[in-house]
Amino acid sequence: MRVGIIGGGMAGVLAAWLLDGTHETVLFESRGELGGNARSRGMVLRGQHHWFDLGTQEVSDEEYPLHARLLRVLGFGAEDLVAVPGSRTILRNDPSEPLLVGPHAPDTGWSRSPVLGGYWDCLSRFLRVAMEWEERDRDWRTPLAELLEESGIADEGTRDVLRCLPSSLFGCSLAEADELSARAATAFFLGGDSSEAAPSTENLRGGLESVVWSMAADLCSAEIRTGVTVENVLRDGQRYELVDSVAGRSTVDAVVFAAPPPVSECVLSSLAGAESLRGILGSFPYRRVEYGLHRDPVYMPARTEHWSTNNVSIHDGWGETSTWYGPINGADVFKSQLTHRPSKPRVLLGREEFDQLLPVSEVFTAQRRLAERQGEGSLYFAGHYTAGLDSQETTVRSAVDVARSLAPRSPRLGRLLDEKR
Repeated sequence: MRVGIIGGGMAGVLAAWLLDGTHETVLFESRGELGGNARSRGMVLRGQHHWFDLGTQEVSDEEYPLHARLLRVLGFGAEDLVAVPGSRTILRNDPSEPLLVGPHAPDTGWSRSPVLGGYWDCLSRFLRVAMEWEERDRDWRTPLAELLEESGIADEGTRDVLRCLPSSLFGCSLAEADELSARAATAFFLGGDSSEAAPSTENLRGGLESVVWSMAADLCSAEIRTGVTVENVLRDGQRYELVDSVAGRSTVDAVVFAAPPPVSECVLSSLAGAESLRGILGSFPYRRVEYGLHRDPVYMPARTEHWSTNNVSIHDGWGETSTWYGPINGADVFKSQLTHRPSKPRVLLGREEFDQLLPVSEVFTAQRRLAERQGEGSLYFAGHYTAGLDSQETTVRSAVDVARSLAPRSPRLGRLLDEKR
């Protein structure tokens, strides 16, 4: 069987890696390089080489077990991981007076002064109710506004402090945050009882992009075409013809759409009978988010004792984050959302734009409908948006599910799943 894969991010490259040696694959990536939302920058600072992720960043053995298993199968070990202590600061207007500075994870080695009080009490109550919703398995389509109501938080200023967390995570406005799925909007902030710091995770020392390149380097029979966009998918009898931007045509037996839904929707525009699929894909809303890497602590609190690994600024109806790498690798480098900032850092060491999925209620209905169509007519879908939360775990699991259908006896698939059990 010959399989066409559209998209060279984690899902697409993993699908090719799992199918390699079982089926012939041809993978198309419109950008000049692989990686998708995994984009890492390396630089030497004071004689030491550091890697920084501008896109997806977190690794967690507990939260992302299949993703963590993939890292081990690829040869990444404990020495390749660095702990990220969980802490958060929330600012509005005056950088010298943070609204909240949460307690930090133990053994961080840097001095901080928490600012708790009323906002911390409200955040703790809010997250306790969110945890109760998770334990009761409340409907994922229930909006955040209902969780705020049930938490008994009526003051709009306090609500903005709570909204700013999902606002920064998903690149939406504070007002739009009310319409997000409450479960999705709070899942990444749950990590124990109210006395604990924000959940801790890990980073890959060489950047998450290195995972994609490790798989690509391990491909034997796959063909990878970067800088080539698939513009149309057409039927060719029982097979498909992929028409690309360099006037090429590739005939395949199955197609794996490992690109974001808006891209796949456009590619399917000329395929007869794909109208309902396009309608489903059109139900996934996105927001464009810009990130920058810099050394100027322009978005940080005025006093270093109030710095956290994640520092969220509330401004002009938005919540935007600045991540401090100091506690992670000792380098005073910051990864900041720049999309709506009124001022920019003096010098940008790197800049990237991403399309961020908004987990509103319609998304979970669309996921169910898409799952019902998975594999129909030998068309498959893989990526961060296909089920549950937008995370590395969803991305990896989606590619595994495609491989289960197309190559259930794949040695690599067997190795990944057997050793996982």
